[in-house]
Amino acid sequence: MKYLPTLETAIRLDIPNLRRDIQAEKVKDVVILSPKQIEKLIERDTVSSDFWKRRAINWAKRDDDERNS
Repeated sequence: MKYLPTLETAIRLDIPNLRRDIQAEKVKDVVILSPKQIEKLIERDTVSSDFWKRRAINWAKRDDDERNS
């Protein structure tokens, strides 16, 4: 069965305001990782296969490209 979000289960994020609040330390125990930090964490992962690591790195790069465009 394919899962499709509904109005009851969909989550909307206001990313710019969330980033601002994290940087202003209004949100506790949350940090924004740079793309390089994310890539290093993926590379150091000892559980995932190389296939999934490559996919995760590609997804992270794509997300960063979309954010910067």
